Amino acid sequence: MPDVMIAGAGPSGWALAAHCARLGLQTAIVAPHPLRTWPATYGLWGDELAMLPPDVTAAEPKVIRAYTNKTHVIARRYAILNNERLMAVLTKNVTVITGRVVKADHKGLELADGRTFAAKTVVNAMGSRGGTAEQTAYGIIVPEEVAAPIVAPGEAIFMDWRGDHNTFLYAMPLGQGKVLLEETALARAVRRWISAHFVRHCENASRHTG
Repeated sequence: MPDVMIAGAGPSGWALAAHCARLGLQTAIVAPHPLRTWPATYGLWGDELAMLPPDVTAAEPKVIRAYTNKTHVIARRYAILNNERLMAVLTKNVTVITGRVVKADHKGLELADGRTFAAKTVVNAMGSRGGTAEQTAYGIIVPEEVAAPIVAPGEAIFMDWRGDHNTFLYAMPLGQGKVLLEETALARAVRRWISAHFVRHCENASRHTG
């Protein structure tokens, strides 16, 4: 019986699994595709990278700005992660079980194919869907020369709240000459609503920068 069994192989599930394994706990993780590379882009502040090797970073902007009713320069290291290299680090010494969890409680897990697993501690990290509102985002990856009117090469915009649409623009270098431009709403019911605001926010940011 493992010490810890985690249902869900997203960032939170794998972060917990890796930390438990580093502590010497016998750890297992269960998901339909537990080793699938995450498609989303993730970043961490520099002081949060202490337990990870340096090669997990894909890019680090040299200047980070945020915009509210004034410009803020954030004097804190920030790094975009390379998901493939990060996964290689997190999976060390963790038992991987492929399957869809249909029941999770303090005693163990039940999978769709009938298998059951018990553990001393069970964690449900599968997340939830179906609420009236949730954080949502719309973004594109473009060459840095295309993004240059919004954010200078090698620099980043952590949050740009300028405008009246209650969303913020996030502009982050990804390495290899690419930049992520993303519009985020912290609590919205539908995703398609945000795409129009993304276009207007990019146009507005370009005018301010230019």
